[in-house]
Amino acid sequence: MGSWSELVLSTRPFVAYGETEHYLQDTVLSYKYGIAPAWFSLFDRNELVINGDRNSEDSDFCAYLVTDISSARKRYAARRAKFAEVLGELWTRSADNFGAYLDDSRASFAILDMTEFTEMYEDFSDFTAMLDDSFRAFELPILSGKKHLFSRKPKLTPEWKGLVDVADYYAGRPGGDQAWTVFGAGHDRYFDPPGEP
Repeated sequence: MGSWSELVLSTRPFVAYGETEHYLQDTVLSYKYGIAPAWFSLFDRNELVINGDRNSEDSDFCAYLVTDISSARKRYAARRAKFAEVLGELWTRSADNFGAYLDDSRASFAILDMTEFTEMYEDFSDFTAMLDDSFRAFELPILSGKKHLFSRKPKLTPEWKGLVDVADYYAGRPGGDQAWTVFGAGHDRYFDPPGEP
């Protein structure tokens, strides 16, 4: 069963699945069993591209989001404050590092390859529903107005809870203390958690 998603900053608008040469010229961040929450902030829902039939062995299926790098940078700059509200001010430096990573890239396109990750969904409509909820989160308030029964801490809206659930799963709470749970990681790139040099 597939489980990886990849964020590729590329000079081309599409990188074919399994293409080994793209590691030499493009920057790749990876995430296992999920999609790094911050990656959603780079794209809009209407940038989803689906090619082929996932259920056909004769089809070269792929599912990815693609946008030009300038739009990705602008969206991240506009949406990063929402992540700070959810994850807390401790994450300012990690968020800055991720922003600098985007700004320093000489790529022309940002591509979120979800081809392998879609295999975690038996019904493809559940995958697209997850995408819808994740993108809807940026248009909605973060807090639901309700409080947790015992801690009395404010509850996230269902969309924001879904968006940060992967980070919550890996780190014990949204963001935990490991930056990769929010921003992903690469072969040569990690976004330092708070307190790390």
